Amino acid sequence: MKKISILMVAFVAACMSAFADDVVSVNPNPLQVSPGDEVELEIVFENSGGNYTAFDLDISMPEGISAERDKGKIVCDKGDMYEEEDDHTIGTKSLASGADYFNCYSPSSMTISSGKGVVLVVSYKVSEGIATGEYTGKLSRIAFYTADQAVEFDDVEFKVLVVPTKINDVSASKQTKGTYNIAGQQVEMQKGINIVDGKKVMVK
Repeated sequence: MKKISILMVAFVAACMSAFADDVVSVNPNPLQVSPGDEVELEIVFENSGGNYTAFDLDISMPEGISAERDKGKIVCDKGDMYEEEDDHTIGTKSLASGADYFNCYSPSSMTISSGKGVVLVVSYKVSEGIATGEYTGKLSRIAFYTADQAVEFDDVEFKVLVVPTKINDVSASKQTKGTYNIAGQQVEMQKGINIVDGKKVMVK
């Protein structure tokens, strides 16, 4: 009996070790937005080789930033961690807590690709009335599933920076040319929101 217990402990330890290098994060972090913006949040997964077929998680955003909806459904999409003929589908639900629940699964148990990439992209709308400042978003109840095991991950908190918008100031003049950040400063093209010749351009 003791020998069986030791073997079981060794088996569990080996399983935990196999998933130890897997990491869930968000991009961008911090997420920088301005009142009235429409932005995308990417859920990034570093998969060291686990044969994951599904995952689910909750996303909580600060008050004033809400998931965009199309005919009542949250606007989201799969990322680049799936094969071309992949059949994973995403289910969503808004929870009483204010968080949004996401579930991604494959009816035929196709696996999520190994390596690092995006498993979920969610579109958000920033309220015009949100106050500037630093806020916190969170991923919680994160679990990825293999055919016979659920692997749970710690909650992931990320910063949300709400900054004043000067997009209108930059684009008001038809003579304005060049590339600007959302604070109205002239810059080289960079990741995030750029104002190019008066038009908003998102660079990932």
